[in-house]
Order: sequence, then structure tokens, then C-alpha cells
Amino acid sequence: MNNAQFTSKEVFFNATGFDRNPDSCRLYHNATGTLVANMSTAYSNNTKFEFTVGGFPEETGIAYFWRCTDLAGNVNWTNNRTISVDSIKPVITLN
Repeated sequence: MNNAQFTSKEVFFNATGFDRNPDSCRLYHNATGTLVANMSTAYSNNTKFEFTVGGFPEETGIAYFWRCTDLAGNVNWTNNRTISVDSIKPVITLN
């Protein structure tokens, strides 16, 4: 998901890793203002892994990416993606 908009401060992330010697994947995001590893999981080849992350600020673009490592120490990561949370109700004015 890229340039997606959510109405909840909790966002569901999922990905699938493919490797003959899988080790771990980490979700990085900058919801706190600094790009850091937020969640980490071991994975099996061709198996979906998922996280629900809360506490995203409203009306701010959040960058995130996945970074995975195999048992040989090889590393790969996804492109940066951007999401935002919009849970603020619209203002209505009657004239």
C-alpha cells in the first residue's frame, strides 16, 4: 500500500518473504519522527507475516519499509511507502 489513507490510528501491515534460508524481517517507520525498526519477526519461506501498529499521528505522512535478512546475512528491503491517518471529522457550517 502506497499513498494510502486510514481513518484509524492503528494500521495493519503484512508482507511475504521468499528465501531458501530465511531469518527475520523488520518493519521500519517514522511515526515518531525518526525512522526506526518498529517490529521484527522470524519468517518461513513463502509465509505471510503481519503486524498491527498503533499510535500513528493524524494528518501526517508516515514513511515505512520492510527489511529482511537471511541466515547467510544477505539483506534486502522494499521501497519506501507513504501512508497517512485522517480520523478528523469534516467541519460543516450551515448558512
